[in-house]
Formats: sequence, C-alpha cells, structure tokens
Amino acid sequence: MNRLLDFIAKRKLVAGIAILVIILISGFYIFQRIRAPQAESKKVERGDVKQELSLSGEIDAFEKANLSFQTGGLVSWIGVKEGDYVYRFQGIASLDQRSARKSLEKQLLSYLLQRSAFDEVREENLNRTPEQAINNEMKRILERNQWNLELAVNSVEMQDLVVQLSSIYSPIEGIVTEVNTPNPGVNVAPFTTQFVVVNPRTIYFNVTADQTEVVDLKRETRGKIVFDAYPEEEVSGEVIDVSFTPRVDEIGTVYDVRVSLNKDNLQFKYLLGMTGDITVVTQEKKNVLLLPLEFVKTDEKGRYVYIDSQKREKKYVEVGIEGEEVIELKGIEEGTMVYD
Repeated sequence: MNRLLDFIAKRKLVAGIAILVIILISGFYIFQRIRAPQAESKKVERGDVKQELSLSGEIDAFEKANLSFQTGGLVSWIGVKEGDYVYRFQGIASLDQRSARKSLEKQLLSYLLQRSAFDEVREENLNRTPEQAINNEMKRILERNQWNLELAVNSVEMQDLVVQLSSIYSPIEGIVTEVNTPNPGVNVAPFTTQFVVVNPRTIYFNVTADQTEVVDLKRETRGKIVFDAYPEEEVSGEVIDVSFTPRVDEIGTVYDVRVSLNKDNLQFKYLLGMTGDITVVTQEKKNVLLLPLEFVKTDEKGRYVYIDSQKREKKYVEVGIEGEEVIELKGIEEGTMVYD
C-alpha cells in the first residue's frame, strides 16, 4: 500500500512539473509577442511641402573706407577717435605741412620768375606764337619759352597736390571703427591704413554658397535671418547680388551672396561681423501626396515604401520635393497605408 502511495505521489509531482514547464513556455511566448514592437504605419496624404536652404554668413557693409596718407611724414593733427561718427568730406587727420608749404611758396616764386621771362620773350618777338613765327629760329625760341612756363605751372600744381594729400578726409559718412595712430607726433609711412570708417546704414548680410547651392539663389529671393546675437528674433532679407566668380581663398567652389536687411540700423543694433543663418524657400508645392521622411527607404533600385507590415513588401515610388519632415511622392495612391 505504501509503495502504491509513493508511486502516485511521484506521478503527481512529475505531472505538476510538466504542467509548470508548459505554463512557463507558453507565458514566455505570449510575453514575447506582447513585447514585440508593432510596425509604425502612416497613410499617404495630401498636403503642402516646401524645400528650404540654410546658409551661414556675417554682416558686412557696402560703404567701408580704409584711409591712409599718400605721403609719409610727421602726424601733426588727429581730429577723431575710435567710435566717433563722421560725415562725408570731414577732416580726419593731417601731416606736418610746414615743409610742403615752403616748397609750394618756392615753386610759386619760380613760376612768377618764369612768367616774367615768358612775357619778356613774347614782347621781343612781337607777341607772336610759335605758329606765327617768321622763321625757324623764332619758332624754337617761342616754343622753349612756352614749355618753360608750362613746367613752372606743373611744378606749382604738383606741390599744391602734395599739400592737399598731407590731409585725410573721409569719403563717406559713418563710424570710425579703427584708429592705428591715435596721437600726433608720430611718423607714418605712406599707403598704410591709419583709419577705418564704416557706414552702418549700408550693412548687408554676406553668405557663402557652394556651386550646388548657389543655383537655387536668384535676385529677389527672400528669406528669414536669425543672428546668433539675437536668437529669438527673425529678420527678413532679400538676395540683391550673387557673385559671378567664386572666392579664390576657399577650398572648393564657393560664391558670395549678398542679402539686404530690411532694417534701417539707426540705433546700430546690428554690428559688423555679427554671424547668423538665413533660411530661404527654394521650392514649394501645394496639395501633393506626402509621407514622413522616415517611411521612405532607399536601395540600389531607388526609393521605396513598405505596403505590408508582415511580408515587408516593397513598392518603388518617385520622389519630388523633400522638406524638413515630409517628402513628395509619385506613383502611389492617396490613402495607401505604408509601414516603417
């Protein structure tokens, strides 16, 4: 009897273990199926899409003047400091003119002497011109007389030009942004930039575009600019010029594109060199078939979508404008369910 009871107990234990194993295996498979992610789906729908191009650049100015002395010498007067606002033709600085003015006086005296000699020769030759000379000798005398007078006049004019070039005048109005010689009493060399003047009312946004991007930019193309200094503010801009030749100091083929700012900048809010980005719409279509970008795949045959979540059936499609989040599709019907 005891042996029978032991046998029955063992059979129950084995049966219990078997049932437990079956329950665990079934639960594992059920859990796995529950955990298995379902393929995301999306219907092909109609909507609007636009293709945008984003380019980086910085503020520059059309009116910008680098000022230098045309002759070297001792600086005797400086009329501006960095940050001053100057007007067109306003005096900026001057060299010591004492030597130049003495030379001018000397040339003027030489001219007066030559003028006196000129008149005397003319009187001796009956006030004739070289064309009216009665013989070759008189003609040569009158020609030399005329040439000597012209040399004296040229000498005076050249020395007067030296006096004029010893001063710097601003050719534009604007802000003095650089002063390399802030104090008088210093000797300077010719053609070395001493002052820089920038007109803040002529600023523009200069961006660079490579050869694949510049073809999408035309004059009057509009865009939105966001400066790094003012990230919460959008400024509208319009392309006013696309460089015909590329930059020579860049790697690759890069072109300058100038964009006007619809701001007067009277308060000097936008400063030279400020960086930012402009976004322009290069293409736009309305009421076309669209899908989110992640649903459109690519292989060696082209672009395709999955139209069956189980069989992973591919359907090849044509694509059009690619926006930031969606892409235009052709070759598929509206309402078709596709899977990621």
